[in-house]
Amino acid sequence: MYIYLDESYNLKDREKKQFISINGFAVLDERSLFKKWKEYRYPFTGRRRIHATDSAFNKLRLKTLKLIGRPDLTLLSVSK
Repeated sequence: MYIYLDESYNLKDREKKQFISINGFAVLDERSLFKKWKEYRYPFTGRRRIHATDSAFNKLRLKTLKLIGRPDLTLLSVSK
């Protein structure tokens, strides 16, 4: 099993709501997942760094949602 995590946070600006969020996934068949991810992101290579909130990657985001629907993938999420 492979586990991948990423974090988001806002602990610096006390004027805004404070949060920390750790999200990720665990997957059994990593090779198959990355093969499909590489296929999905290929049309977007050469652009700026991929960020989920960047509207330039809306089509990639929709394809990514298909990936997380895999039966061998478990989503992990903690927010405070």
